[in-house]
Amino acid sequence: MIPIERLRTAVSAIVWNEFRERARAPWRIVLPLIPLFAVAGAVGAVLVDRVSVPVLIFLMQLTLAVTAVAVFAVSTRYLDRRRSVREYGLRTDRRWAIDLLAGIGVGIAAVAVPSLAGIVTGWYEVSAVLSPGLLGLWVGLALIVAAYLCTGFWEELVFRGVLTANAAEGLRGRLSARHAIAGALVLQALVFGVAHVDQWTAQAPHPAFVLTWMLSGVVFGILYLLSDDLALPIGVHAAINAAEAGLFSETAPAESGVSVIVLIEPVSGSVLFGHGGIMMVSRVLTAGLLGVLWLRYSRESDLDPWSHPAIFVDDARE
Repeated sequence: MIPIERLRTAVSAIVWNEFRERARAPWRIVLPLIPLFAVAGAVGAVLVDRVSVPVLIFLMQLTLAVTAVAVFAVSTRYLDRRRSVREYGLRTDRRWAIDLLAGIGVGIAAVAVPSLAGIVTGWYEVSAVLSPGLLGLWVGLALIVAAYLCTGFWEELVFRGVLTANAAEGLRGRLSARHAIAGALVLQALVFGVAHVDQWTAQAPHPAFVLTWMLSGVVFGILYLLSDDLALPIGVHAAINAAEAGLFSETAPAESGVSVIVLIEPVSGSVLFGHGGIMMVSRVLTAGLLGVLWLRYSRESDLDPWSHPAIFVDDARE
């Protein structure tokens, strides 16, 4: 009985921190993802081949957004006990709303400026304008905007909120606070890139372009750490996705049925000009620059990436 009891205690210690009365950091990240993707998978299995691609995208992303809030609200109550989704950065105050709108503006500009520059320099040419897709132009655009707003919402909550905060908190037992936050920033970007590996298999011409999504993870993560909120990265992320799909798109609408205002195609046959290449990198870097400029303009105090309240919530309550 003694060895069995010791084994039970050892296994329990891997999952649960008795001293702090909460699950350990890896489980606070992973366990809520199981019901999240189970629900999304079930909904996808029901809808696939029954609705058009734009409607499917919207319903799937809406499901993921609603389920993400629900599962993390429950997990913070029973697994974390010291942090809520509000402390991850989901709020309802005036500044949060302003940052969200600013992020949307930043994301649109980050797509429009490099795209227009590419057209003017002759690197890209316009192959179609006001392509209606399957649902008509404006209905299709409204649906894709709503879908990607949901995408930005749940992906930022998962990757920038839950993963970054818990990874940094877990690493603080072995590293200094700054090194732990930097390590968490890199870790969430790597996971974010790997999670988007299907993008290059479906659209991008080279597997190395997964690095582009990792770069996006770094930029969104920096905006999260600097703003202390999820509003700005949600807005930037959602607007970039929606603008890349519906404003200046490099993917032919006929392939997915998505409405597009301007369809552009690279003049060069180089893989660097394909989806995920130079154009996307320039958009992400532009978003990062504009996002930081917004924060410098809107914040009265200096920007500090090393003091995010979601990461130090445990310290504040001891």
